[in-house]
Amino acid sequence: MTTRLLVLSPKGGSGKSTICRNIAAIAAEDGLAVGVLDTDDQGTLAKWGGTRQRHPDLPVISVHFCPLSQLDEVETPEGLGLFIIDTPTAIEAYPAQVKALIESADLVLVPTQPTADDVGSVMPIMSMLQNSRKPSAFIVNRVKPRVLEVEAARRELGAVGPVVAASLPDSVEIQRAMMDGKGITETAGKGQAEMRAIWREIARMIERLHG
Repeated sequence: MTTRLLVLSPKGGSGKSTICRNIAAIAAEDGLAVGVLDTDDQGTLAKWGGTRQRHPDLPVISVHFCPLSQLDEVETPEGLGLFIIDTPTAIEAYPAQVKALIESADLVLVPTQPTADDVGSVMPIMSMLQNSRKPSAFIVNRVKPRVLEVEAARRELGAVGPVVAASLPDSVEIQRAMMDGKGITETAGKGQAEMRAIWREIARMIERLHG
């Protein structure tokens, strides 16, 4: 059975592609057959997949690309355990496509940075997901150490919907790994422990979905 994981946020810089790439890498490392779909015109996730092909020693991740504006129906490739869908920022411009993606998703992750502007921008979409009873959770990204506002942001988000307990740190090593076609857990860089904790929680969510 394939789990369709949608990564969705209306806020630019929330880290959607970062989350997609790192989940794909660690899920593949965990033995799942993983595919990703990049629906952003910029093709960030698709380019990462192309760079990853330089590393034949890494687990294979099938990469697909279709701009959201051209997306009529998403067919899940056969043989996958996890299919991750990345989305662009301007989702309000394509309401029909976004609605279809949400309806067909098994789980939706909403990334956000822990700033007041970012938190305020993602809360409405989580309210909608919760009202529609779609399994979903916030995931806090680009967290700086020992910043008091982070806990305040997590409390505010938690009043609207579930929040993944671990956060992805603001680490240049995460960016370096992605530029090399890798996830942070495929390196010795800062952030791998946090990403492993994030994946453990997401994996538990997926297990609950399928009973």
